[in-house]
Amino acid sequence: ALEDKLEKVVRLFGYLFDKSTFSQFYRNQLAKRLLLAPSEVDSAERSMIAKLKLRCGAQFTSKLEGMVTDMNLSQDIQSAFAEHVKDKELGTDLSVQVLTTKFWPQYKSDELKLPKEMLQCVEAFKAFYDSHTKHRRLQWVHSLGSATVVGKFT
Repeated sequence: ALEDKLEKVVRLFGYLFDKSTFSQFYRNQLAKRLLLAPSEVDSAERSMIAKLKLRCGAQFTSKLEGMVTDMNLSQDIQSAFAEHVKDKELGTDLSVQVLTTKFWPQYKSDELKLPKEMLQCVEAFKAFYDSHTKHRRLQWVHSLGSATVVGKFT
């Protein structure tokens, strides 16, 4: 049933005059879906991208495929970082998604003065990431993040 709907959408897509507008809109919406619910990326997204690739070629879907790949790599990086800091006392949990700039929509990078506890976590991740990669630079986009604050009231 879902495959049939995806096939109809791709068939309808074939009639569009301005495929670049669709591509930009789809990329922005895919980014939202991936960033807000990363564990929800399922076979339907992959199937849709595969159908678009058949219809339009690899160049059309390369950024979409890169975004999905980034999310998978981010999960691996996050697991390795969690293992790296499990014996260290950071005092705060930190979850990071590392995205490749060329695949994702442009997001504003803002200067944000982080609390020292969070800054300690960010520095720990940066040191970990730098030790595992060469020639890659982290740029923090805080507007895509979230924080959970737990209060204890007596």
